[in-house]
Amino acid sequence: MIETISGPAPTRDSHPRRRRTRWKLMVVGGIVLAALGFLAFRAFQGAAMFYYTVPELRAAPAYTSGERVRVGGKVAPGSVERHTSGPGLSFMVTDGSDKLLVHFSDIVPDAFAVDQEVVAEGAMTPDGYFAAENLMVKCPSKYVPKVG
Repeated sequence: MIETISGPAPTRDSHPRRRRTRWKLMVVGGIVLAALGFLAFRAFQGAAMFYYTVPELRAAPAYTSGERVRVGGKVAPGSVERHTSGPGLSFMVTDGSDKLLVHFSDIVPDAFAVDQEVVAEGAMTPDGYFAAENLMVKCPSKYVPKVG
């Protein structure tokens, strides 16, 4: 004689060991995803192009603390002086109303020019000028060929 068992059929997940294993895998997967997210955030955090304008820098605590920051603006006309003792130059960066003297003593980017937007990365010195360790030239968002 064959007995029949009534009730729902057992499912694949009804076994306690499988449920425990699945739960552990989900926890480990969540930890791995959180770690990857944190690493990606830290990697791209410094890549963000945040910078102060000249008036913002003068008002910021970094102006007197010597903290490493970025300052941006246009290269003021008539302010560029090339260093005679090696690579680099000094120039004034302006936002149109305020100016700041910047000294840069490394190889100057090819696109550097008067009235060009630049971002200098460095720190204020006790002598009152900005000592740039890195100089980036902002490219125009739209290419316009020279006429003539």
